[in-house]
Amino acid sequence: MHNTQPWRFSVRGSRISLRADADRRLEAADPTGREMMISCGAALHTLCLALRALEHRPEAVVLPDPDKPHLVADIHLGRPTTLGDDGAARRLFTQVQKRRTHRGGFRDEPVGAPVEVRRAAACSMNDHLRAPPRREWGKVLSSQSLSVRAGATAVRVAAKGAHRSPARPFPPPHRPTTPLPLTQVRNHVLTTPHAFPLEPTPIHVPDEVLDDLRARLALTRPPLDEGNGDWSYGVPDSYLRELVSYWRDGYDWRKAETAINAYEHYQVSVAGVPVHFMRKPGRGPRPIPLILTHGWPWTFWHWSKVIDPLADPAAFGGDPADAFDVIVPSLPGFGFPGPLTGFPDVNFWKVADLWHTLMTETLGYEKYAAGGCDIGGIVSSQLGHKYADELYGIHIGSGLPLDFFNGPRAWDFAHNRPLTDDQPADVRARIIELDHRWASHLAVHMLDGATLAHGLSDSPAGLLAWLLKRWNTWSDNGGDLESVFTKDDLLTHTTIYWVNNSIATSMRYYANANRYPWTPAHDRTPVVQTPVGLTFVTYENPPGIHTADERVQAFKTGPQADWFNHVNVNAHDHGGHFIPWENPDAWVNDLRRTFHGRRP
Repeated sequence: MHNTQPWRFSVRGSRISLRADADRRLEAADPTGREMMISCGAALHTLCLALRALEHRPEAVVLPDPDKPHLVADIHLGRPTTLGDDGAARRLFTQVQKRRTHRGGFRDEPVGAPVEVRRAAACSMNDHLRAPPRREWGKVLSSQSLSVRAGATAVRVAAKGAHRSPARPFPPPHRPTTPLPLTQVRNHVLTTPHAFPLEPTPIHVPDEVLDDLRARLALTRPPLDEGNGDWSYGVPDSYLRELVSYWRDGYDWRKAETAINAYEHYQVSVAGVPVHFMRKPGRGPRPIPLILTHGWPWTFWHWSKVIDPLADPAAFGGDPADAFDVIVPSLPGFGFPGPLTGFPDVNFWKVADLWHTLMTETLGYEKYAAGGCDIGGIVSSQLGHKYADELYGIHIGSGLPLDFFNGPRAWDFAHNRPLTDDQPADVRARIIELDHRWASHLAVHMLDGATLAHGLSDSPAGLLAWLLKRWNTWSDNGGDLESVFTKDDLLTHTTIYWVNNSIATSMRYYANANRYPWTPAHDRTPVVQTPVGLTFVTYENPPGIHTADERVQAFKTGPQADWFNHVNVNAHDHGGHFIPWENPDAWVNDLRRTFHGRRP
């Protein structure tokens, strides 16, 4: 049980909180939660040893809040102190560090027959085992008769009836000459490798899912599509046939999967919602956590070109002081860990609440940064609005106001903007161009997404066509889509949607942003009070704006600027809607500037 590490740490100021993580309890082996709580006691014991080894005198309060039975203990660091002759904690902690349990991957060797027999017996009892709901955790906790004595040589947490192991003589370790200050202890807790509370789970798509995909591709029935070589009616059949053929006979998902798994992947439950995220630990003196959120029709993999330089700037000729601990989740319902059920009202501001819980409770960060584009941009803006005090800032790829999807005609991209005869020709042409670029998906997703999803969820060719139209029209490709997305790129992103059957839930974000409209969490101004950086591209310039400088000035003097505490506004001539993919250097440099001088 202890090897599952069923606990989480979080740090706020000089207080460390230890919480039981019921999602990591082994239900068959620990139906009552008793083993989980004993493991939490062991974690508490080891933490206090570690703090005392750093010459602090921790004070632990067990079960400090009856309304939060999962909150096992609050540990206050206390003042740094010289321990004199009392070196038992340091000696014991030295041995704890030497006696780590195995944290490697699974092995191919089969388990023995006796173990298989016991495992089968446990599985057969599944219907007779019950996991206590959270409201009953208090009963489980009280039954353990936990006893804690804080301020002793080590904090002891024992269950009633447990046998105490005899003390063992350990050689005295090297003793530091001066105690660490509280700020260094806090940073040590959150930046050492052992602080990350989860074990990675690589991405893997079963062979039978890929076999089914190839079988469906082989049965594709194309439509009649004469006179559409210029894409004026949508995706031309000639190009789609080429991609479908390659998807079926040439594309290698396993190769893409290997590249994706070069990063750490995790799957967790946040407020009952399954969440997948990718992580690249920062390499620098004091990396700060950064959560990057994608949009539609993006996947988490659209961030892949910026992850490494953000996490390890020195490897790309940058300053290691700019390092981030990069967290890249999949929007729930957009990809892994699979089809999203039980959350039919998912939208951007509800995801912001999930992300804040993920970062501060699940992962235990005291403060973090956020970035995003498209839907991810307004998720990040909502974080900067509702949780401004717990963010270093945000960096976004659009300046959409948080109420953009409110109102009775949110499906109308033009928002009733008129076309008049007295408009300059270039302004009128740009209005029409942008309407053609954005209007169709917005209206369908808002008004008829479920109807469309019946076809896209059943036909991989249909799914590819719907996504492909946006990737072609929204990217700055100069008429050559594959100069931005190779065939393999296009099919990797599409496969992520297909194997997770996620197109329906991904489109639902639009309708739900209107059905469950955004409302402010406070009335302070600007609405987004955390420091905000923005990256624009001239490919998306509004009517009447022609250059990058004009784009920056138009934002700063326009009504959207009033929404944001903007500290760093940039625009670039290269790149389209998928900025981190199309112009990763610009995105990385802009984001770094946003957080210069804002790190702890």
